[in-house]
Amino acid sequence: MPITPAQIAQAQQAQSLAAQDAAAAIRLIAGPGTGKSATIERRIAHVLNKGANPNRVFVISFTRATCAELETRIAAFCATQPCAQAVANIRISTMHALALRILRSAAVLATLYPSDPIVLDDWERENVYDQELATALGCPSGRAAQVRLAHDAEWQTLNPQAIAQAAVTNAERHGFDAFHVTRRNLYCCVWPKNMFIAT
Repeated sequence: MPITPAQIAQAQQAQSLAAQDAAAAIRLIAGPGTGKSATIERRIAHVLNKGANPNRVFVISFTRATCAELETRIAAFCATQPCAQAVANIRISTMHALALRILRSAAVLATLYPSDPIVLDDWERENVYDQELATALGCPSGRAAQVRLAHDAEWQTLNPQAIAQAAVTNAERHGFDAFHVTRRNLYCCVWPKNMFIAT
């Protein structure tokens, strides 16, 4: 069933209201392709054009890929507006990177870890973490990655079956926990979808 012009107009009105809401914090919850990014672009332009301090504007998303896309889209949307200069100073990051920044600024990490942690990138997860986990579990690295992903899914959804793959056994779960606990000072900690490695 095609979307009617009236439905499109109603959705655009809701997006406009969200973009111009006077609240200090706005949370958008909607499915794929519903205009969240467009609303965020308009929201950022609106608050910056109204004089918000760009250093106190934070945009968070779940993945680095969506953050990179948002950064490009927001910069392009603001390019011809008064906020064009200020937009370079807003913070766009995953929620986990933001949490890490907050912990750093509060000097919490210095008491927990031997050095400042950073977020593992995909290569480090696959070629360092998963390889060592595979050795510890006595399985191929592909299976070790599945065990790690199931752990991430459990943190995110409280349901390790939330990802489409073969079930993780209790032995694999216990093996992951033992592996991770012994490496807390090297890999620091696991947060949903992100791991930190000491440099």
